[in-house]
Amino acid sequence: MIGSLAVIFSIDYMRGDPQLGRYYFMVLFFIGAMAGLVLSGNLLFMFAFWEITAFCSYGLISYYNDDPKAVAGGIKALVITQLGGVGLLILASMPMHRSAATRSMVL
Repeated sequence: MIGSLAVIFSIDYMRGDPQLGRYYFMVLFFIGAMAGLVLSGNLLFMFAFWEITAFCSYGLISYYNDDPKAVAGGIKALVITQLGGVGLLILASMPMHRSAATRSMVL
């Protein structure tokens, strides 16, 4: 729902942009990756969709790549989301590690 509102708003806002196809590809890919992130059933798919949203965020933030501030903001967002992805993997794998350690001690 929120993604469709963003697309509807951007129709008028982005009118006349020479690279409109690239913009809508990134927006729709971002929305699809967010849906996949929410609906993913395991850690592997969740991490894959996390990475897709990270790269789409970078592309959307630095869309006007002739502006150094936009590119710097995109790189900053990419670094932060990569750190978040590493934290996601570490925290999500901790319960699996604990259960494996418990099982090996019982045997």
